[in-house]
Amino acid sequence: SYDLETTRIAEGSPELLYVTAFGENFKLSMPIAGPDKEKTFCSILETYFLIPDFDKAKFIAYNGNRYDSYFIARALLSSENWILQPYLTASKALRGLKVKTKRRSKKTKIYSWEFLDAISMTGIVGKKLGEFLKTFAPDFPKLDLNLEEVEFDPRNPDHVKYAERDSEGLYHGMKRVEAIIKELTDVKN
Repeated sequence: SYDLETTRIAEGSPELLYVTAFGENFKLSMPIAGPDKEKTFCSILETYFLIPDFDKAKFIAYNGNRYDSYFIARALLSSENWILQPYLTASKALRGLKVKTKRRSKKTKIYSWEFLDAISMTGIVGKKLGEFLKTFAPDFPKLDLNLEEVEFDPRNPDHVKYAERDSEGLYHGMKRVEAIIKELTDVKN
């Protein structure tokens, strides 16, 4: 699971500030700094996410189709290394984003990754992340930080802890959702 923190959503595009990610053998917590934040974010994606070890990985954000996927696509469009394949509904709403390496020769292996949205995956519409975590990851509740009133500060350890918990909680929540689905559908693996 991953999460992006930005400046407040207002007119124009918010500014990327911070990225966190959490998985079984993966933890990332990093400011998105520098004069060209899109380029910095592209470098972070290429260095930590879009690597052969994570081939076929599904990176999941909560409400990621509304914001995060657009930031990812915009950052990766600045590089010539990637093919971006958005998943769209019949009404052209974004459902996810597949990223693939470009084939340089017939011998080049093509790697791929997906950036998906927990809301789209579960169908739990209209619920905030805190409510999702109460149900599916009660041991990892959302921390308190009202980003409607406070600007996220990547230098503030409490703000960083808040962002990290979102990724960690979502990871555990989605693992619980996966277990429930497997149990209900009698899937063994």
